[in-house]
Amino acid sequence: MKKTIGRTIIALFTAIILTLSFMPTRVWALNYDTLWIGNTRITDTGYWTSDDGGTTWTSQQTQPGGDSYIYYDVQGTLELHNVTIQGKYDDSNSNFGAGIYARSRTNQSVSLTIQLTGNNTITGDHGIYVDAQQGGTLGANASLSITGDGSLTVTGTASYGLYVKSGTGNASLTIENASVDATSSVSYFSYAGVCVGSSYSATAPALSLAVNGGSLTTSASEGNDGIQFYVGNSSTSATTSLTVSNNAIVRANGGIKASRVDEPTPSGTGIVFDGTEGTVYGNVTLQEDITIGEGESLTIGDGASLNTGSHEVIVNGGTLTGGDKIEGTVKYAPAITTESLPDGTVGEPYTETILAATGDASITWSVSNGSLPAGLSLSENGKIIGTPTTEGTSTFTVTATNNIASDSREFTLKIEKPAFIPVTDLELDKTSLTLQETDSATLIATVDPDNATNKNVNWESSDTSIATVDANGKVTAISAGSATITATAADGSGESASCSVTVTHGNMVHTPKKDATCTADGNEEYWTCETCGNHFSGAEGKTEIELSDTVIPATGHNLIKTEANKATVDASGNIEYWYCSDCEKYFKDEKGEHEITLDETIIAKLPKLLNGANAEWSKGKKEGLTFSVDANISDFIGVKVDQQELDPSMYEVRSGSTIITLKPSYLESLSSGKHEIRMEFKSGTIQTYFTIKKGSDSQTPETGQQTNLYMWIGLLAASALVLGFIGWKRHSK
Repeated sequence: MKKTIGRTIIALFTAIILTLSFMPTRVWALNYDTLWIGNTRITDTGYWTSDDGGTTWTSQQTQPGGDSYIYYDVQGTLELHNVTIQGKYDDSNSNFGAGIYARSRTNQSVSLTIQLTGNNTITGDHGIYVDAQQGGTLGANASLSITGDGSLTVTGTASYGLYVKSGTGNASLTIENASVDATSSVSYFSYAGVCVGSSYSATAPALSLAVNGGSLTTSASEGNDGIQFYVGNSSTSATTSLTVSNNAIVRANGGIKASRVDEPTPSGTGIVFDGTEGTVYGNVTLQEDITIGEGESLTIGDGASLNTGSHEVIVNGGTLTGGDKIEGTVKYAPAITTESLPDGTVGEPYTETILAATGDASITWSVSNGSLPAGLSLSENGKIIGTPTTEGTSTFTVTATNNIASDSREFTLKIEKPAFIPVTDLELDKTSLTLQETDSATLIATVDPDNATNKNVNWESSDTSIATVDANGKVTAISAGSATITATAADGSGESASCSVTVTHGNMVHTPKKDATCTADGNEEYWTCETCGNHFSGAEGKTEIELSDTVIPATGHNLIKTEANKATVDASGNIEYWYCSDCEKYFKDEKGEHEITLDETIIAKLPKLLNGANAEWSKGKKEGLTFSVDANISDFIGVKVDQQELDPSMYEVRSGSTIITLKPSYLESLSSGKHEIRMEFKSGTIQTYFTIKKGSDSQTPETGQQTNLYMWIGLLAASALVLGFIGWKRHSK
């Protein structure tokens, strides 16, 4: 039995040892047992990434690609690299809907270091919540340290932006070299941008906020605190501290407040804005530009100084006290101080240096909304100058701008109606005026007195077809004649003056008389005005006429008819035509509409065959067959043999009495016998025949004359035979 109990004890002890040896080292190394990033509980050292905008995070074995990830070291450091974290309330989680939530184990302290790289954003019901007291279990101290050269924008949508809460001990928030912007957007409860607080069980907690380099900017909804120190135990003897060092800047928009304890007095080396009131502590050198906005003040007290370094102090509507303790340059934005403008009067000069303003030089002025009263303008040095021309009230905004900022103010300026002064006299600079058509001249009206309320005049012409006048007194001549131009005072006083206007024609162009011909109209003498284009019977342009009134109609032709004559072989003929004895022209028709020349009336005489009728040609001859025609060679058209038109290569044509010769090469190609030949001319066609004979050993030329010789020889031979026969008869008797 004893052995069994001993073995049991040994086994139990061994199990405890093994259990403790295999428990995650983070439990023993850290002073908290819960860390949430968004809605994911972080349990292991390593890299984490999110694919849903920062709510859910996934562990990675190796460093992710890109520059957006979280690295967690169980020793207590959380590295944020260009991440967005979103906490959402979920009943299944115990993260309070915080963007980052760190909670201690029972009776233990909780501390968290966040190291920033790049630009990081955290949102949640709580932005960042470091909690040493939760669920009835009390821890000791709570601390949050934010370091690195990056930036952090953190927002609590249902509570604080940054919340550090101790259990029974102290609470501290430290920012080192980082740029942190913490906001609470809750309007229904007194939540602050930053809260450092203790639980109800802490009896003497120390609540501290330290900013070492970098900057802290806090804000909350209207009426809430920027930075809040909160003590849970009403009977505690808690202390608070706010320390700046290494030229840090704290802007607590909404102010620095404490509950159940005295507010801390800032100390160190830096600048702290408690709401709108800023104070320089120690000898500070700016690490960034600083702007003192409208309603804000910055005080450099005794024992403190401000060195601008390479940065700027810009006073933009705020107040700087102790400016002589600044080493460097302070720039002032413009600030308009004038609040209202005096009224003006129509017609009276107005000058008002309305815009006295502070600010560095090179301020430019503009009317950024609305408009000044008519007649007034805004000068370069901020004065409203000019003479108002219209009564009424104008509302406008004037803006003063320099290279730092601008300031605007709305003004209302009333322009009063002046006392009425009527016109007592009106004169024109001319009482008579002579103009040519289309010319113009301007009449000048002068009214008395010079300070009359309404010095305008109305212009009128008695005959706008002669001359017109515009609202400025410009008279324009329209057409020849006379008209009266009258100027009347527009104020109703009845004063007026007149000018007589005579309009003459422009340059008159003379057109002399021109007699009509058979075919062309003539015209009477007349004149034309080059300006108006009208026509007149005389050079003075008194009587206007229509151009049609000057026309002298054409006389028409005096035609003599010549009958047509046919052409013969011995004489030419002519076509039918008409001759005008007036214009000595020839026409093809009796109306004289189609003019022709005399040559066009002639019909050439018909062509006549002079030689070659019924000619013969024997094959083998070297000479061609020639025909002589009494016709002009220029009228020659062509040759046809047996109705076939010959190619020009088959014959020759010579001038004189036209000679046509059929070439031997062509004649050889024809068959023996009789052939028809037609020689065609424009004036007619000559038809005859020729005969092709077979060739012989002795050939004689076969012209028309040779054919007659053979005929005579034949006749002589026949006569000899007859005479011989008669002699024989006689001898035989």
